[in-house]
Amino acid sequence: MSSGSSAINELTGPGEWYPVPGFYFSVMVLGVVPSEDDCSFKEVSGIEVRMDTETIPEGGVNNHEWTVPKGVKYSNLVLKRGVMPSASYLSMWVQMFMIEDITEPIDPKNIIVILNNENGLPLYGWWFANAYPVKWTIDPLDSMRNEYLVESIEFSYQFFVQGSVTYVTAAAAAAAASAAADDMAKYA
Repeated sequence: MSSGSSAINELTGPGEWYPVPGFYFSVMVLGVVPSEDDCSFKEVSGIEVRMDTETIPEGGVNNHEWTVPKGVKYSNLVLKRGVMPSASYLSMWVQMFMIEDITEPIDPKNIIVILNNENGLPLYGWWFANAYPVKWTIDPLDSMRNEYLVESIEFSYQFFVQGSVTYVTAAAAAAAASAAADDMAKYA
């Protein structure tokens, strides 16, 4: 074992320095009555942040340009799952938000994605702040395919926080408490 591996094991513990599987995860949409169906997804994608840049030519120098940061952009979060025969609270919220009552103010929800280890213990998490649905897609109905029908729900969100599950849930709880205090102040 190299000294670099030894130093890492001292920080993380023996056997904890390995890639984690990406297939054992759960999703929670805070503010929607949870059910097993609303926590089970076949795929989560769109966990992406990028820095937009702008190129500025340097005055008087024809062979050089400066690339400077312009702003941060987040990709939309996409959750995919099999279509359930019974109505789920998440589906009802998405339908109400996108189809039935578009005159109401946006009611964003916080979404937490938890990655688990092979024993089902939480390893890592992502908290997506103030998410709301922007696209809802049902896979094509095709009599030649022998596959489950899949729905995709795409969310826009303000930002995400990643880290240990303790850190992510604490950040989400602090944001929820702050939002509740803001709501109470409106009516005081």
